Amino acid sequence: MTAATTETVIDPFLTEEFHTDPNAVIARMRAEDPVHQISGLGAWMVTRYDDVRALFTHPDATNDRRAYAHYQLPSDPMARWIAENSLFAASPEQHARQRNLVATAFTPRAVKRMENQVRAVIQDFAAPLRGRKGKVDLYAEFTEPIPNTVIGRITGVPPNGSDELRWRQLGRDAVRGVSPFLTPEELEERHKRRSEELERARTALVDPLVESAMAEGVKASAIIRYGHVTETIADIAEKEGAAQIFMGRTGHGSLAKILFGSVAAAMAQIAPVPCTIVP
Repeated sequence: MTAATTETVIDPFLTEEFHTDPNAVIARMRAEDPVHQISGLGAWMVTRYDDVRALFTHPDATNDRRAYAHYQLPSDPMARWIAENSLFAASPEQHARQRNLVATAFTPRAVKRMENQVRAVIQDFAAPLRGRKGKVDLYAEFTEPIPNTVIGRITGVPPNGSDELRWRQLGRDAVRGVSPFLTPEELEERHKRRSEELERARTALVDPLVESAMAEGVKASAIIRYGHVTETIADIAEKEGAAQIFMGRTGHGSLAKILFGSVAAAMAQIAPVPCTIVP
């Protein structure tokens, strides 16, 4: 008589090994199973360049994650806004129009001007790694921070300071916010950092402004909230029964406007009450 036993096999992309050493898992799957179905998720992991390129150009395929059978809209306000307003969520007509706008800013001449900025950023992150002994986390210290730093330099974020550091953190949070593979530790870290940012904003900026206004006889109160700027302001104005919105306008360059839009212009379109924009 023999006894039948069953063993649960965990998908390679759902294991602890994938979180700790994803490159090794991806390399192994690229060799053994380059078009791999992730059991239990109804999803596929494609690891060869030619296969990925074929998928992106196939008329029956889409990169809009909302078409996924198990898709759930993110609960985080920033991640939800990205999911609903990114290029991947746009209709074919909107996608083409936005791509054309971005393309006008990335002409060969413009890209040539950006080349020195890109090289400078790479050198900034490579320099501390030269001559290092022992283990080096290339992802955390080199690969991850470079793209957001480059985008910040190109769009006018002041280099080598707290503004650039915060920009990189926001970019990292935005990417991780729409990732289905966030660990509990990463979620806790992001929540902690946001709480610290809100507290710094309150003590360093908001509270002094409120106190200054009240000292002049103006009744004032403050609300600090994390989220998409225009939607959050509009929501607060509606709930608080505001009669007017006043806001300043910063002078971004043309590339920044194309990539991120104008907060003031968007506010003027969706504000539930009259909106005055101060140049």
